[in-house]
Amino acid sequence: MLQAWLVDWHDQLRWAHPRWQGDLQQQLDQVVQALRANLEWAASQHPAFGDFSVEVTALVRSCRRQVTGEKPERRIAVACPCGSALRVTISTPGTRCGGCGTQYARADVLELPLAVRDIAA
Repeated sequence: MLQAWLVDWHDQLRWAHPRWQGDLQQQLDQVVQALRANLEWAASQHPAFGDFSVEVTALVRSCRRQVTGEKPERRIAVACPCGSALRVTISTPGTRCGGCGTQYARADVLELPLAVRDIAA
């Protein structure tokens, strides 16, 4: 995922695609160093920096859970006024409804009512 973001950043800057060298740890070190070196540019110029931030945050959480054995956050279904259900966690930074396309900020999505569950008869 990090390598894909670095390729994307290179595309945005019209730079040649990066080349990875070494084993997996060395490649990870290279991509992290390159992302960090260009982080200020991305934060101020990249149109999808918010998506990058969300994905990296989720990746960090996932890695921490692997190390600590912590269970993932419980997802709950909330109802969009259009009738679609959105699956969110307490730390969801925001989400877009797949039904109507409405973008919800974190505070707004947490204010949505719980979705009604279908009960099997």
